[in-house]
Amino acid sequence: MNQRGTGLPISRDDQVEWFHQLAALSEGELLAWAGTDYVSDLAEFVRNHVADYSIPERATPREIVALVVGLRGNESEWNHALQAALIRADDVKDTSRSEAKQMLRAFAVNCPWVLFKEVAVNQASWY
Repeated sequence: MNQRGTGLPISRDDQVEWFHQLAALSEGELLAWAGTDYVSDLAEFVRNHVADYSIPERATPREIVALVVGLRGNESEWNHALQAALIRADDVKDTSRSEAKQMLRAFAVNCPWVLFKEVAVNQASWY
């Protein structure tokens, strides 16, 4: 990842990859990156991918580093939660399609990550 940034990619998949590359930087690299004007790319990523959350306008570089690390951990936790919800819904769909749908819809209501919400809603529509 270019420390100076090249702007946030256009496609959603590329944006997620950009974020994963950012989060994989060392603490020192992240700290240097967080001191640049390209933190606005992170703010745009968050606007596009995380519901009801935003990057504080006057966050310090150390706060930005903590935000990136925290967001990546949160994304990973919600990804695991989505996988578990999909497995649980699949396990109950043969006995209660409505319960399977409700489980996935409940997940979507609570999950802040837009992509995971969409996956849950789309899967629920198949039951």
